[in-house]
Amino acid sequence: LVCSLGMFGVGVAAMAVGVQNAWEILLAQAAAMLLFVGLAFLLIFRVLQPKALRVNRSLCIAMLKKAVPFGLFTIGGVVYFQIDNVLLTIFRDIDDVGFYQGAMRLIIALEMLPFVLSNAIYPMISRVLKESKTQAVAVTQKMIYVVLIIGLPIAAIIIMLAKPIVSLAFPDSYAAMASILVIVAWLVPVRFCGHVLGTALSASGNQKFRTWASWLAVGVNIVLNLILLPKYGYIGAAITSVCTSVFLVSFYYIALRLRFHRFELFKIIIKLAWPM
Repeated sequence: LVCSLGMFGVGVAAMAVGVQNAWEILLAQAAAMLLFVGLAFLLIFRVLQPKALRVNRSLCIAMLKKAVPFGLFTIGGVVYFQIDNVLLTIFRDIDDVGFYQGAMRLIIALEMLPFVLSNAIYPMISRVLKESKTQAVAVTQKMIYVVLIIGLPIAAIIIMLAKPIVSLAFPDSYAAMASILVIVAWLVPVRFCGHVLGTALSASGNQKFRTWASWLAVGVNIVLNLILLPKYGYIGAAITSVCTSVFLVSFYYIALRLRFHRFELFKIIIKLAWPM
């Protein structure tokens, strides 16, 4: 949890000083992670006797093999985040890229919250899963309920106040960004939900499926961008981002339904939407 909060702080600080590139944010968070790993080793050496620590080569190799899907997933995530900007640069002018990046910076900043929450519940789901699938499903569904309670109102506020938000945070030349915000606001609840579903997949031993799903999402993103970008520019990129995220979350949901037959998502959405 402390590590997740630290990475959250690093991500927010990076964007606060003007970092827009997902690779740069990822590198900053990786540096923070290495720092926390170093601190963890120091604590281990203080608590345990150095003589009791031995390197188990076969265990290290086995752990590295298990870590490969996580690494591939991370790379796929970065490609997924950046491909819109790359294709916008090819098909449209630099102004369109600036408008789109400005809108996405807000979404990425908000996405740090479910990232922290998901990392916090990962060990909980892993532990509970050994005792009861039903209990693991209950924990996951409660967390989805929480992030949707947070994410849906945020999306509604962004949609209703898109123009004032842009006017407050950006120069007048960025007024066109409001139309992008209205679309990408839907990414907030979708990706909030995706973080929890993805974490549940990883905790239940389905990280390979999550990795495949992320790279399939990259392919869907590229195809949709090639169709929509030339004609609709940054609006096409925004629509593509939302569609790709819905595609990815749908894959996660299907996988969890196959793994846990009682897992329900639509009932939660209906329960939240009904009062509206």
